[in-house]
Amino acid sequence: MRQGQERAAGGWPGMARRRLLAAAPLAAASLLAACGPGGGGAPATAPGSEKGRIVHWYTSQFPFDSDLGAQLVSEFKARYPGIEYVPEVVVGDRFQKLVTAAAAGSAPDIGMAGSWQMQEFAATGVALAVDPYLKASRVVKASDLWPAHVNDMTYKGKQYAMPFGPDVRVLYAGTSLLQAAGLSSTRPAQTWEEMEEHVRRLYRAEGAAPATVGWGPFWGTGNQSLWLIPFWQLGGETLNKDGDTITINTEPAIQALDWLKRLHDLQGGWDAVEAVRQATNNPVGTAFVTGRAAYVYEAFSSRKEAVFLSAKDLQFGFGSWPQPKGGKRANYGGCHSFCVTTQSRSPDAAWRFLEFLSGEEQNLRFAVRYDRIPIRIKSAQSAEFLQNDPFLKLSVEEMSFRKFSIPAPGGTEIQGLHAAMVNDAMSGKRAVRDALADGARQMQQVLDKWKR
Repeated sequence: MRQGQERAAGGWPGMARRRLLAAAPLAAASLLAACGPGGGGAPATAPGSEKGRIVHWYTSQFPFDSDLGAQLVSEFKARYPGIEYVPEVVVGDRFQKLVTAAAAGSAPDIGMAGSWQMQEFAATGVALAVDPYLKASRVVKASDLWPAHVNDMTYKGKQYAMPFGPDVRVLYAGTSLLQAAGLSSTRPAQTWEEMEEHVRRLYRAEGAAPATVGWGPFWGTGNQSLWLIPFWQLGGETLNKDGDTITINTEPAIQALDWLKRLHDLQGGWDAVEAVRQATNNPVGTAFVTGRAAYVYEAFSSRKEAVFLSAKDLQFGFGSWPQPKGGKRANYGGCHSFCVTTQSRSPDAAWRFLEFLSGEEQNLRFAVRYDRIPIRIKSAQSAEFLQNDPFLKLSVEEMSFRKFSIPAPGGTEIQGLHAAMVNDAMSGKRAVRDALADGARQMQQVLDKWKR
């Protein structure tokens, strides 16, 4: 068991970007003044004496006007009575809405998006660097956080946000289908070769009974971007060290895509596997809980969410994504993040709220309530969080191997390019090498727009 929306070229990086970058020096000057000489010291206001009004954008998934969020807000107000806190729920594309609000000069004090999108907010002057605050904080330091999250949120050597609510993915193994094939969910496939053998034994074509798939490797919430896991396992990286060059058009990527295509071909081909997914996998996980797929690679929190809970007798084992010979572990994990915006009139107060949420006790309560990984490494590895649960233990171990696709300016637009590339390669519409080369070229074109 050890195992967005695309924008037209020039739209965001063009006029809106210039407007925001023009405003950024004024916001930076305000932050430097608040943080003392050189911008590296402590905020001018002592903890508890901050004043101001902060508007905080959040999504309904993690409410701050009810449930635990409301409790935390109440505790924050008691600690910082001079700060007026105003929660506002964001419906729809939170990233694009903050882009639009910032371009109109009406950004909230605290905005939110994926950790991997914060570099884009940094490049366009939407988000403030939080390094001065982190260096002065007695509550949380950058060294307390998972390095992969810090990497996502760091642009040109500065950190521009704070993480909250991260997840990782695990390989769920359905007990009933595996047992019927003479396999065991207590020992899921651990290698590429074992997974190939399992899908051979598990796949059933459409006939007297509906088709059954052993594993659709793109059926989780990572979708086609999950092709990066075998690529990372073989030592591949999506970007160079400077973050300005796409580096996926390599032999490890070809090997990864070839293997994924082989899995589909063993199960009737891309069209056959896709037909089962489209008929059974909405919402995500339905095919697994209804016995139409033996394996699913999905967020660890899925076990406590509606789709899984709808199958009251569901039994499953769990493990890591199977590894290639000589390869290493890799995981694809998301992470929600909050940023202090450059348009905030009370950046010190906004930081205090993010600092409060990042406190060891507050974040542990949040992680337990919403079934998330704590943002602090020691908290995640604590007995208080793990509760002797082998499932949680595996999930926390996977955090050390977690990455996301393209944490760089332009990453939001690039995200949609993975799907077309993978679909062409898996379906045989284009040779793997050709689909990969074209995908890498298109991704590089997006990155290049941000160099201008």
